[in-house]
Amino acid sequence: VRVPSTWEGMSEIDEEPVLRRENASRALLVGAEGQVSARLPHGLYTSVAGTAVWGETRRSSEDGGRITEPATKVPGPQAALRFGYGPLSGPVYIELAGVFQMAQTRLSESDKLDVRLCPDGPDDCSEVDGYVNLALRAGVRMHEQLAITAVADNLLDVDYKPYASGAYATGRNFILGVRGTM
Repeated sequence: VRVPSTWEGMSEIDEEPVLRRENASRALLVGAEGQVSARLPHGLYTSVAGTAVWGETRRSSEDGGRITEPATKVPGPQAALRFGYGPLSGPVYIELAGVFQMAQTRLSESDKLDVRLCPDGPDDCSEVDGYVNLALRAGVRMHEQLAITAVADNLLDVDYKPYASGAYATGRNFILGVRGTM
């Protein structure tokens, strides 16, 4: 966890607190994930998947008491949906895929101090937004040793960051891939 500290006698630098990391807590993480897939008639298929994690940490406070708070860097629940066409023995497929990240409202004090999660500072941060990313994928297997794929990713051109990454995902983008084996 991040705990208050000093650097060369200063507890703040440019009005920001000096912090250091310390193994000073115990955590409990409970998670679940699942996926259901189905092959439908006429080469259609679908799947839905989801993950969720709940976490809590306990640590000592400066006055000797105990602090219990949400675990740090735990993303909100996530879901993924796919719907497509691709016969089992066929050379082509096309699918629409969506990834959904729900907002995280259980933030630790460390999360609130992390500018990747709370760029406006801890006082203005009660949740980290979720996002939706839709992609369209298609591919064709020319023969056993050559496949061509095309992806149109982030179809809605959503401005989002994968949880706690600090880097924005690319906007709408297109990918063409060729895979060959010898």
